[in-house]
Amino acid sequence: MDTNDNIKESVLKRIHRGDIRMRSRMYFVVRVLGLVLVAALVLVVTLFLLNFILFSIRLNRQDMLLAAGPHGWQAFASFFPWEWLALDVLLVLALQWLLRTFRWGWRTPALYVFGGLALLVLAAGFAVDRGTTLNDDLFRMREQLPSPLKEVYIAARHHDIDDTLVQFGIPLPPDTDDR
Repeated sequence: MDTNDNIKESVLKRIHRGDIRMRSRMYFVVRVLGLVLVAALVLVVTLFLLNFILFSIRLNRQDMLLAAGPHGWQAFASFFPWEWLALDVLLVLALQWLLRTFRWGWRTPALYVFGGLALLVLAAGFAVDRGTTLNDDLFRMREQLPSPLKEVYIAARHHDIDDTLVQFGIPLPPDTDDR
């Protein structure tokens, strides 16, 4: 007997025993639509998080600390929103896991999928932060935003970073307080 015949016979026996149930086409359509919806939602949230991280760095002028040498790097690391980055990486990993449920997702090496997602999110986050006024507008109207956005944008500005910038000889712009 051929191997394919053995497999066919085994599957037919499992169907007759009731171990395997048929599902309607609608089940698979809803499943795919659900995965696409969740993947899109995760992508939007991770884009927002990375965009917010880049905005926070720009708002606090933390990128200037990178030019200040090892002490500046240490200060940059202390002010960097690591918890937001960790959450963003977890969401990208979740999105990768979701995408791997599709046939092309598990055929593509995981590193390629993760790298592609990371580059896509980074480029889009940078484009939204630097190419639009979305974050600046949200920051200006932070008191009127609904929770949790209100708290996120209120906490975006680190007032204690000004002392660190002055310590490294980086001049502060005159509009520091009303940003």
